[in-house]
Amino acid sequence: TEAYAAGDINALMRLFTRDAVNNRGGRATIVYDYQSLFSQTRERHLALAPNAWIVRGDSALVLAGYEAWVKEGRLRPATTTRGDIRFTLRREDGELKISQV
Repeated sequence: TEAYAAGDINALMRLFTRDAVNNRGGRATIVYDYQSLFSQTRERHLALAPNAWIVRGDSALVLAGYEAWVKEGRLRPATTTRGDIRFTLRREDGELKISQV
């Protein structure tokens, strides 16, 4: 959430595995999506509320609610979206990272 709020694409992508995927594609797509968001917004906040953890061997599935707040420019009102999100986590280089979102 800190990397998201700061618009720090490098810090954010360190949270993902090298082969991470989302519903639109692989890591390059994830980078593109977040970089586009960061370049088009001046402020953003993300709150995550985990609802469940399911451990499967050396990976884990996290189900969470989210609230994303974004402010595009000085004159446009901020927008808030809420919903549910699912992360699959896996160890890579000794750290737990997001492999699927």
